[in-house]
Parts: sequence; C-alpha cells; structure tokens
Amino acid sequence: MRAEYERRIARETKKILERAHQTLLAEGVAAEIRAESGSPAEVIVRPANDYNVTVLGATSQYDTTRPGIGSVASRVVEHAPGIVLVCRENAGGSSLRILLCVDGSRASQAALNALTTYFNTESAEITLMHVVETPWVNLGLDQDWFDRGGETREQKKFGDSVGRRVADRRK
Repeated sequence: MRAEYERRIARETKKILERAHQTLLAEGVAAEIRAESGSPAEVIVRPANDYNVTVLGATSQYDTTRPGIGSVASRVVEHAPGIVLVCRENAGGSSLRILLCVDGSRASQAALNALTTYFNTESAEITLMHVVETPWVNLGLDQDWFDRGGETREQKKFGDSVGRRVADRRK
C-alpha cells in the first residue's frame, strides 16, 4: 500500500512540475525542476537563502475557498529571507495596477526597490499608499477626527486631488 501511495504521489508531482515547466517554456523562460518531500514550509524556506525572490500561491490547491493566506504561505512569509511574493488569481484586467504601501521603514524601501528592480513598471499604474494609524489613546483630538478614520482636512484634499488625477488619466 505504501509503495502504491509513493508511485501515485510521484506521478502527481511529475504532472504538476511538467505543467508549470511547459507554461514557462511557452513564455521563453527556462527553469530547473526540483521535487522534495517534507513539511512544505520548512522545505521551501531552507533553500530560500540561495534565491533573491521566493514566489508561491496564497493557498494550496485543496484550500481555495477561504480568503486570506494558507499556513504554508504564512510561514514562508514569516521565515524566508529576502523577497516573498504571495500570489492569487488576477482580479481582472490586462493592465498591471500596483498598490505599493510605504511606511518609511527600511522594509518598505526594500519593497519599493524590489518593485523597480524585478517588475516592468513602464506601463503599470502605480499607487503609493501610506496609512496614518488611528491613535488608540485620546490625544486631545476632536471626535470628528476619529469619525473620519483619522483623515485630516489636508489629507482629504490631497487624496481627492490624487483621485481626480488618476480618474483623468483613465479617460
């Protein structure tokens, strides 16, 4: 019974790798093929030190109905060094629209650098976003500040003008 299980898993593994390999070859991309067994997150994180970018799906083929990311993707994001790209199906549209969140940290600077290094952004529509967290202690701010989600009048004016510019570009 164990031998039959191992043969079935080997066939499934070969089929998955061949399909992915053919997809890359159709795009003119050569790739090495590698299969290992063990705890998926541990097996992925171990060689991640030798790569600039680790790319994986948000969920497994068996867990596609729940929103969020699965346990393997979560652990890889937490433990792999370097850039980790967690992917879902494209929400639609053929043009590349990128939301780049920045907070002034070294990590967000690394994200910005990775974007410009690893992606062709010439035809992409990129939106930079910084979120000012609503304070959890009362800093003497008016209640209406909290009711608006922390957006100051100046931030609202800035956001409105950016929104108009983006809308104008799409026309």
